[in-house]
Amino acid sequence: MSSDEKEKIIQKLHPIAAFMSIPKLKKKLAPGQDKFSASKYILNLIYQVGIKISVLVSIITILFHSVVDMFEDKVVFEPFVIPASIEAKGYTGTLLVQEITDRINLIREQVKKSDQEKFIKIEAIDQSTKIQVPGTGVSLREITDFIRTFLGTTVRTISGNVVIADDQLLLTVRVPERLGIVFKGTLKDINALIQQSAEHILKNLDPFTLGKYYSIQKNIPAMQELVKYIKASDSTSQEVAIAYLIAGLSLFDQEDYNGALREWDIATTRDPKNIIAFVYQGWALDHQGRFQEAIEKYKKVLQLDPNNVSAYNNWGITLYIMKEYKNAIFKFRKLIKLAPDYPHGFNNLGYALFELGRHEEGIKYIKKAINLEPKESAFYNSLGEGLLALGKYQEAIVQFKQTLKLDPQNAEAYHLWGQVLVKLGQQEDAKEKFNKANELDPDQY
Repeated sequence: MSSDEKEKIIQKLHPIAAFMSIPKLKKKLAPGQDKFSASKYILNLIYQVGIKISVLVSIITILFHSVVDMFEDKVVFEPFVIPASIEAKGYTGTLLVQEITDRINLIREQVKKSDQEKFIKIEAIDQSTKIQVPGTGVSLREITDFIRTFLGTTVRTISGNVVIADDQLLLTVRVPERLGIVFKGTLKDINALIQQSAEHILKNLDPFTLGKYYSIQKNIPAMQELVKYIKASDSTSQEVAIAYLIAGLSLFDQEDYNGALREWDIATTRDPKNIIAFVYQGWALDHQGRFQEAIEKYKKVLQLDPNNVSAYNNWGITLYIMKEYKNAIFKFRKLIKLAPDYPHGFNNLGYALFELGRHEEGIKYIKKAINLEPKESAFYNSLGEGLLALGKYQEAIVQFKQTLKLDPQNAEAYHLWGQVLVKLGQQEDAKEKFNKANELDPDQY
């Protein structure tokens, strides 16, 4: 099974004292007060109490998020300094920062489609609350920052500026603990400069995510350059381990599984508790048919992290390849329980159920995968296969057409479409689809 197939089958308050005292309803009505006035009084009282409860809930929520915020390492942008000539056109430093942040999040979203990676928080502006704590004269943010020093968590800052010189736009980005870097272009090149800035920030703050993004883009040279950059930097042992993870991933993408294993072995030497390295080792062993060794790696991962989503996912795939479908289904059920927003988990479970002839049940899970990620072409192929098995040929064809709408070069969709046409007795049309599948992927079809 190829790595692509594996990945397919693999988000102004009042002081507290002011509203803690709730007025009590008088036992008796004032003289001359009629029933309408009494009802009005009661409704007004309920309204006031409701507002105060709402404010109290809001403060409790803010306090909760502030406590959570104290335990997070995060990075916050300062608004970039922009020339007045550009600001006059409505392009502010805050807007530029937001666009760079959006681009970072776009890269992360592409990575997250294939795994459940946890990311360091990068915010366009500091979202930390600045509420004054009643009676103290200090803000909640000041208290949070003070406690952070004891927890060892940090808030780092990214800054930058834009300069126009001789019709050339110079965008400088300064990342914590790194020298500033200048990206050159014109105002027309701003989108490219934003992309370069986003990648530069990830290169320094979250290089592994950037490496996986390059892997998705099949950009081997960029992965190799990233490895060199990390190794040449003043990196810790754990950071160097990331370089070996990316190096192994680039070799894996070139189907050099032994080379990938060597790099990932070095990663575990540099960082013995690097869970991702063990997951990747299992992944490479799968591709070499060394299934029991792969399972031992996944067991190792679960010893270090009992709720690791990747281990359950890949272990389930290994069992599927070994045709241990019931055990694979058990792993996938565990997976979707741990990661109910991970679409590949539902697709994998549905596909495994197909192998036991439980197509109706499997289709339900694959539809859940599509609801979570409607732009994943492989899910429509899975759904089409289930419909084909149930004899719902026209419905199956609709799914294969949707696959090709999203991915016109999908050879599997053409091949499956051809199988449907054979069932319908349309041999010539089926031959045309089979030929197209062979043209797109001669090794597979």
